[in-house]
Amino acid sequence: MGNAALPDDGIEIEVIEDQDPYAEVDEVEKPHEEVIPRHDDNLADDLTDDQETKLARLILDRLETDREAHADWMKTVKTGYKLLGLTIETRNNPWKDACGAHSPLMLETLVRFVAEAGSETWPAAGPVRTLLSTMNSDIADASTRVEKRMNRYLSVESPSSRTEHEKTLFHCGLSGCAFKKFYPDPFTGAPITEFVPADHVILPVGATDLRTSPYFTHVLRVWHEDYLTNVESGLYRKLDLTERDANSVVSEDTTDADDARDTIDGIDSDSGDTRHTFYEAH
Repeated sequence: MGNAALPDDGIEIEVIEDQDPYAEVDEVEKPHEEVIPRHDDNLADDLTDDQETKLARLILDRLETDREAHADWMKTVKTGYKLLGLTIETRNNPWKDACGAHSPLMLETLVRFVAEAGSETWPAAGPVRTLLSTMNSDIADASTRVEKRMNRYLSVESPSSRTEHEKTLFHCGLSGCAFKKFYPDPFTGAPITEFVPADHVILPVGATDLRTSPYFTHVLRVWHEDYLTNVESGLYRKLDLTERDANSVVSEDTTDADDARDTIDGIDSDSGDTRHTFYEAH
């Protein structure tokens, strides 16, 4: 800073010397911005190894306990599959090459049930019906458009929906209950409906339905190619899983009903099965 000078008009002026343009200036610390996670973020990415291990142990312990409680019912379902007579059975009891035929009565009854229930729940016009709580011409027109659009999608654009519905009815008549799962396609976002066998939804003892159950576990049998697709879409985390890993553990993690269904479908679970077993806990 230079000396102050007093001009004739009485105004005081300060002369500031030029500063070094390359002088170091302390950086101002920016306030820490809190990252707010989105609703659909994968919480597994933020868990520590200890938290993941503790959570996995809790899920597996519950699953083992609930499976033991339903073991007798699962064996009954397996017996029901065998009595349908859809597989050729070689018997050596009470003598060698004894007849292994079963009465077709149970299968005929199931087919009749699926035909009658299917015509009621999925008529020719489609399964969707809209109900109006108030009579309004605009709302009525909108509901008619929604009904037609949904019926067209389920009947024409998504033909597998009818097949999954009939599979649900068939297994509902056989085992007493079945489930349908609705979820968006990870790539297109289109709604998908999928049949879920009753023995793949494990409920705790005493639970009567999914809505009031404190928790339940969905056992998923996912082909290795579908697993890779779900990883690509961001639905699953990237894990070191191969087809060999799936084939090495699938025989240890299948139920009696799984074995019976695989036999009917012609799937040999002991060789060439590349399905992974995932537990979806709710």
